[in-house]
Parts: sequence; C-alpha cells; structure tokens
Amino acid sequence: LPKDSKKAQKHIINLITHANNNIKIAIYSFTNKKFAKALKIAAKRGVDIKIIADYESNKNQKYKSVVPILKKLRHIKVHLINGSGKKY
Repeated sequence: LPKDSKKAQKHIINLITHANNNIKIAIYSFTNKKFAKALKIAAKRGVDIKIIADYESNKNQKYKSVVPILKKLRHIKVHLINGSGKKY
C-alpha cells in the first residue's frame, strides 16, 4: 500500500489507541516502531495484547523485530511459532 501507507498506519494506530479490552495480532515480521509504541501505551492502560508471530523473523534484534521488547511488558503475551506450528 505505498500510496495509502500513511493513511493505513494512522488508522491502525487509532484502533490500538482506542482499544479497551484486548488486541490480537497475527503477523509474520513485526518491525514497525510506531505500532510498538502504541501497543506499549495500550498495555500500560491494561489492554491485554496477544501477538502470534514467526519465530525466525522475530526471535531477536537481528531482523530489527520489536517483538523481543514487547514480550517483556506486562499485559503482552507473545507466541512465536515456526513453520511446523511449534511454539517457542
């Protein structure tokens, strides 16, 4: 969505900002720092967040993933899975 990417990002951040109870995310690679910041703020408000992501793409900072930072926060649960469905 190169043409509409800023509009889409604003919309997603707005959804995160206004979430009251929970947020569920399934994503291959999570590198967007603006989304991560909005999720941190939501978690601090007590919103329960669950993230399912690819193990290889999100296991460490090598790929600039924000998942290792997010999984340390209260109210955020992260499930990393590989192609066979094995959880880490």
